[in-house]
Amino acid sequence: MRVEAKSRRKAPELFEDDDHLRGDKVPGRSCLMPKKKKKKPEVMAPAGGWPQLRAAVNNGADAVYFGLSRFSARARAVNFGYEELSSAVGFCRENEVRAYVALNTIVFEEEMAEVAEAVRACEAAGVDAVIVQDLGLQRLVTSISSLPVHASTQQSITSAEGAEFARMRGANRVVVGRELSVEHIGRVVAGTSAEVEVFVHGALCVSVSGQCFSSEAWGGRSANRGQCAQACRLPYGLVVDGRPRDTLDGATYLLSPQDLCGLEHVPALVDAGVACLKIEGRLKDERYVAATTRAYRRAVDAYCDEKKALFAEEEEVSRRDLAQVFSRAQDEAHDGLDAGFLDGARHQALVRGLAPRHRGIFAGRVVAWGVDDKKSVWIDVVLRVEDLKKGDGVAVEKSSEEEVGGRLAKVSSSQTTKGGATRCWFQAPPHGPRAGATGPLWRTSDAAVDAKLRAMAAPAARDRVRRSAVNCSVDLGAGVLRLTDGDHVATATFPVVKAASANHSSAIRRAVGSLGDTPWRLDALEIDAQRGSARSADVKAARRRAVRDLARMRAVPPEAAPPPRSTAARTVVETKLSNSNNVGVSVLVRSLEQCEAAVSAAAYYREDPRFLIDEIVLDFLELKGLETALALVRRARLTAVVAAPRVLMPDERQVWRRLVALEPDALLVRSPGLLHALVDENISSIRGDFSLNAANALAFSVFSRAGLDRLAPTYDLSGDAVARLARAVDQSETYLEAIVHSHLPVFHSAHCVFARHLSDGNDYRDCGHPCERHAIHLRRDGQDHHVLADMGCRNTVFNAAAQSGAKDLEKWLDAGIKRYRIEFVSEPKLAVANIIDAYARLFRTRGQAPEPLWSLLSQVPDANGTPQGVHVGSFHNAPERPPGHVSTPPGRPSSSSKKATVPPSAANAAALLRRFGRDDVPRMKKAGQGRLAFNIKIDTELANTAWAFATAGVEASGLFDAIARTARSRVGEFKTQEFANIVWAFAKAGAKAPWVVDAIATTALLGEFNAQDLANTTWAIVTMGIRAPQTFDAIARAAMTRLADFNPQGLANMAWAFATAGVKAPRLFDAIAKTAEPRLGEFNAQGLSNTSWAFATAGVKAPGLFRAISDAARYRLGSFNSQDLSNTAWAFTTAGVKAPGLFEAIAKTARSRLRGFNAQDLANTSWAFAAAGVNARGLFDAIANCALSRLSEFNAQHIANTTWAFAKSGIKAHGLFDAIAKSSLVRLDEFSAQNIANTAWAFATAEVEARGFFNAIANTAQPRLIDFNSQNLTNTAWAFATAGVEAAGLFEAIARTALSRLGEFNSQGLANMVWAFAKAGVKAPALFDVIANTARLRLGEFNSQDLAETAWAFAALDVEAVGLFDAIAHTAQSRLGDFNSQDLANTAWAFATAGVEAPGLFEAIASKARSRLGKFNSQDLANTVWAFATAGIDARELFDAVANAARSRLGEFTSQNLANTAWAFATASVATAGIFDAIADTARPRLGEFNSQDLANTAWAFACSDWTKDPEFLSAIVSALMADPDALNNRQMSQLHLVSLHFDLEWPDRRFPFSRLRRRLQTAYQGQDPAPSLLQRDVAAALRRVGWAHVFEHVTSEGLSLDMAQPETKQAVEVDGPTHFLKRTSRESHQQRDLRGHSPRRVAPKGAARFKARLLRRLGWDVVHVPFFEWDTLVGAVEQGAYLEAKLQNAKRAPGGGL
Repeated sequence: MRVEAKSRRKAPELFEDDDHLRGDKVPGRSCLMPKKKKKKPEVMAPAGGWPQLRAAVNNGADAVYFGLSRFSARARAVNFGYEELSSAVGFCRENEVRAYVALNTIVFEEEMAEVAEAVRACEAAGVDAVIVQDLGLQRLVTSISSLPVHASTQQSITSAEGAEFARMRGANRVVVGRELSVEHIGRVVAGTSAEVEVFVHGALCVSVSGQCFSSEAWGGRSANRGQCAQACRLPYGLVVDGRPRDTLDGATYLLSPQDLCGLEHVPALVDAGVACLKIEGRLKDERYVAATTRAYRRAVDAYCDEKKALFAEEEEVSRRDLAQVFSRAQDEAHDGLDAGFLDGARHQALVRGLAPRHRGIFAGRVVAWGVDDKKSVWIDVVLRVEDLKKGDGVAVEKSSEEEVGGRLAKVSSSQTTKGGATRCWFQAPPHGPRAGATGPLWRTSDAAVDAKLRAMAAPAARDRVRRSAVNCSVDLGAGVLRLTDGDHVATATFPVVKAASANHSSAIRRAVGSLGDTPWRLDALEIDAQRGSARSADVKAARRRAVRDLARMRAVPPEAAPPPRSTAARTVVETKLSNSNNVGVSVLVRSLEQCEAAVSAAAYYREDPRFLIDEIVLDFLELKGLETALALVRRARLTAVVAAPRVLMPDERQVWRRLVALEPDALLVRSPGLLHALVDENISSIRGDFSLNAANALAFSVFSRAGLDRLAPTYDLSGDAVARLARAVDQSETYLEAIVHSHLPVFHSAHCVFARHLSDGNDYRDCGHPCERHAIHLRRDGQDHHVLADMGCRNTVFNAAAQSGAKDLEKWLDAGIKRYRIEFVSEPKLAVANIIDAYARLFRTRGQAPEPLWSLLSQVPDANGTPQGVHVGSFHNAPERPPGHVSTPPGRPSSSSKKATVPPSAANAAALLRRFGRDDVPRMKKAGQGRLAFNIKIDTELANTAWAFATAGVEASGLFDAIARTARSRVGEFKTQEFANIVWAFAKAGAKAPWVVDAIATTALLGEFNAQDLANTTWAIVTMGIRAPQTFDAIARAAMTRLADFNPQGLANMAWAFATAGVKAPRLFDAIAKTAEPRLGEFNAQGLSNTSWAFATAGVKAPGLFRAISDAARYRLGSFNSQDLSNTAWAFTTAGVKAPGLFEAIAKTARSRLRGFNAQDLANTSWAFAAAGVNARGLFDAIANCALSRLSEFNAQHIANTTWAFAKSGIKAHGLFDAIAKSSLVRLDEFSAQNIANTAWAFATAEVEARGFFNAIANTAQPRLIDFNSQNLTNTAWAFATAGVEAAGLFEAIARTALSRLGEFNSQGLANMVWAFAKAGVKAPALFDVIANTARLRLGEFNSQDLAETAWAFAALDVEAVGLFDAIAHTAQSRLGDFNSQDLANTAWAFATAGVEAPGLFEAIASKARSRLGKFNSQDLANTVWAFATAGIDARELFDAVANAARSRLGEFTSQNLANTAWAFATASVATAGIFDAIADTARPRLGEFNSQDLANTAWAFACSDWTKDPEFLSAIVSALMADPDALNNRQMSQLHLVSLHFDLEWPDRRFPFSRLRRRLQTAYQGQDPAPSLLQRDVAAALRRVGWAHVFEHVTSEGLSLDMAQPETKQAVEVDGPTHFLKRTSRESHQQRDLRGHSPRRVAPKGAARFKARLLRRLGWDVVHVPFFEWDTLVGAVEQGAYLEAKLQNAKRAPGGGL
């Protein structure tokens, strides 16, 4: 699944698999990270002030974090002053809670001394750690203090490399970005030795933390300085491809995410090794802090201590409580709490966009307002919550910006209105205008939840979640009370009194108590009352003093080693500026045309030292065209710089490696993680960008030491601050680069606006990548802010107006800044040239004339041709604005009022019935049953009454019968619409009205019908099941002339109706296709599904329409129900239209919604995906799991289709198949013939072991074969043969049935039938004879596989069919190009096995096979060479090619394949170098797998070849064979005889255990199987093969002699010249045989010739030359020397023959 998911990336090769990197090596680390031991993470709570601090401590926080009055990222929080710091830390220490101070802003150069004092104050107060964003500050902290440092999430840490960068610069903990999934977080944990902290609850920034500049651009203040203006919570308009577009769901807050809630992910985060779970919310009140802290405390304890995950319902603080106390951006279906990115990207859920703020819990919908007699305001609410009550605060949403509400005084205990609404009264007149205030009702406060949370947050809360254990001892005799926590002991005294006035021990125990409102709980109490007594009041007072003293002891911070102090926070090295006025300019471009313009400008200004464009920065966010642009820059001899992404996730290493592989002149780095990753890379120059947020000289120094030679400061600096920083930075180490022109990247977000609003997708896997087809702008206040997506699907929103530093250029030049950058986003080519030219003029005047530039820049058009203006932006030189929100300008777009009304259909029905005085459901039911009298007038009221009852869904069979009787007799009085309505009503109500067909035929109504009437009437007739082809023809003719008037639903219904009725209307369908195609955007989900289903069912080809439906449906699948999804997939498959993108989207959507599918939907969906050939393993696995538990709902057709689909797709689902087999055993009688055949086919194809099920199928099918069509018969036989199930009776019955119906079989059916019988080993000669005659005449219809399988089957069963084979050879020879590897091998095997000579076919097979051997499997390779050797075809080139192909793949060969391959090479006398060695090495350890024939063939082959290196191999083979010599047949004995001779010849000094073999051979030749019969067959066959007509052999009566003695008469074989004489001579007598004229078909290799020559010489032959011949059998005759004299009597040479 993961690989499939990865493949949907924009560039899959640039992303690692999701299961990659566990303990991976991180650059800069010397070894792999050890696997971390999981430990219980701390729960960290926010504290914006004292009430929140106490609430966090009282509810179980392990740690709290808070800010000081300066340098805190929550400047609007109350925070803590320096004078309060010690008290706050002391309170935490007293309660064993760690205290962290957030110094998490960037620090300007002039503030370094002040922040150093803050650091020292933190250390003096005993703070446990400081949380830091600024890397300069991080270096300062580690230099002047011993405080631990936590790297803030503002450092944009999203990978293990980023964590290591921070760790190696002093951080012992890192807070990772909220854009990481749990899996990504686990990979960061595994890749760093720093602790990892994760946000689990609270506000989600839409932008990556540290990378948001919207407040800076639009509000004049910096989010990196704690002054976020929350611009993401503002409304925006959507502009797509230059045109405004309303979002599908009315969303306007396009960048406002819901709040984060990771409560359910606590177990996964603990398992991932996270060290700390952090709650956001320093601006929230103590109730929020108490609730969230308590919830996560319980969740962590439940999992870590009880080892089980805790569901929200079981918690003391529920998810609903958390949503009630604070959540954002909720709507009616979402509570404002979301998992964020913990589950990965889910763009549809994260940002709903209907509201930006907290509204509470959706309580219901207000349907009415009023004022009662007591002047109390009431509302009627259709409730969604059950516990709305007195004291709850509510608000009615009139619009996204206007609410009316107050507190409730009373809630009715029952539903009070007909619509099921509940009446509620307000305590006082609600605030805001009440006119028209109906709509969603939000519970803004819950009285019960408020009371609970107030108790939790109380300063003296007595139900502390965690208190430390202490022991107490009371000595009544000495008057001493001791309290100890193990580390500290507090002592207090009390007066001792006489026993008469003292209390007993029980009273003293109560006086000590359980320590009440203290940080401790009493673990043990010892009272020594033997020597005295005391009053309980005195003991209680002593206990209080001891508690106070113990708290004071614990508040003292531990002694720390004195830190190395420096006299100054930093060292400033003054830069010695050069007198030169030269400046270098970089131009950053984001498109190829911009690059071309920049290169041209660079050439123009090449010789101008005041404005030298010496480099081009290529920031191609999706990397497309990057190589082309790089080549263009290099050709211009400019420095080519490639920009890296702003953020890199753990699985995106290949992205930056791809950039490095391009070998640019420099790399522009935008994240510390990438800078760390490049440690080991050989890159000539690395530059840093604004996103590193360098704001002071110390930060510059940190990055300089990390390898940067140039760095752009953060956009948070004003123009003056940039100049000050330039003077402070040592530019001899790292140049400061000022970005003089840019569009500020206001948001950089992992949330994708494209996916959210241009698709139904949640991430790259199902969004369809609309970013590759569309351009998006976000419109606000008349400005369009461009949105671009990068390779990782992150969006950057660029400010519409350009930002220029023209007014600060002079001071920057004076400050010694030598490097500048001009950046472009979407400017056209001409604008790029004009802007560069304007800046050239500015630089030439050293910034003296910015106004003309300002005028030009203000007129530069954006990508849509609209000028967006220019401003100074973040360079504005003004004091920082006080914290607060950006003011909302007038004219803000707002969503339309959402007035809730009764659904139109119900309202209309109710209105119609009220006309008759029937306005409630009980009376409607009575009326429907015919028990109320109606004065119904014909036409409108009759039709409307039927329509009303049908729409209201009220059972009214009696009424409909009465209407039918009335209407049937008075049809002529109906008007067109009334008639259509009444017909529609009958169909909707499930009533029958067959009279409507006659009515249409006998009246002129049809010609007067409008489009909707036609559609509704057609739909109704089909729904009622009325067959009326003539009526449909008339409807088709009427509809053809007015299709343009049909609405989308009418078009869909019309197509559906004709398809369902089975009425052929091709012209109507063509017209519907043309009409519907351009309007598919108006179709709803059901309309799209029904239309595709109708065209597929009707068999109408409309590829254009289907492609358009695919495009329309792909991004709207979320609105499809289960049947729509199933029908759409079925339709595209049936229509044969390829739509892989649509199928992938359907698979994604369906997988999460399978529980809503019925059995038919499941079966149809699996069938559609299988038949379409779409790989959707995840979907099939999900269907299998879903179907397993619901098999009882499946009928026979569903079972057959489902098993067929799984088998067709190659999905192994044995669990499902086993369950189907068990459940279907008793239901096979319900199966149709096709169901039986398909199910058997599926089980065989899926290789499911189900012998019992197959037997049951055989028993069921055999008596019903008459019902089987030809394909069913073939599939059944094929299935049983493939499954290897013996069913001779079934095969015989199939043969009998098929014999009389072979004319119905197509070519594939004939081929599969004979293949099945051959595979099953069932002989059916009558069937085969008829098939042979039938097939021979129809071979032109056979495809390559059919031809091969037919030949194979006839050969396998040894059926004589010479005529068929000749026809197959003739047909196949001209079509071998269509044969696959298996077909080629099987055809050759079949002809060789059948002994049919077809040299032309074999030569053609050899030619085709040589070029395609890479596609042959081991069986194909072995069969091919075996066939050619058996047929005696000379194919040395083929054998050499097979040897080369097989050598590296012999491990795949079975034992039979190995033996046959060796036999074939030996038989063909081909010994390609290394093939026998390779076979021997492969076979040696596997000899136990060989049967006797394989062993004999192997031994024989090696003996006949030149392979003589290892006698042990032959010994092992023979030993294995001789384990049971009596089981050997004569052929095997003859082969072993040659092996024994070979062994004696090659290794005469070795003893070889052949005694048993020789005895067995002698017995075979002398008695049981006379030698002549054995040798005569072999020798005669060999001689006849080379052309001798008659051969007779003679064997001497002495029998066999195997001692290799020299014969008395020596003989010689010699070949003289081209005429080829063979002479057999002896000393006493000479015989000569003239064998002239023979031209050998192949020449034996030298190796084989040498061996055979040696063998014959050893036997006494004088001269031997072997030109060709299979010597195995001839030598078998000659070997016997004088004892076996082979005489050729009455021999006659056949034409062209000879030896």
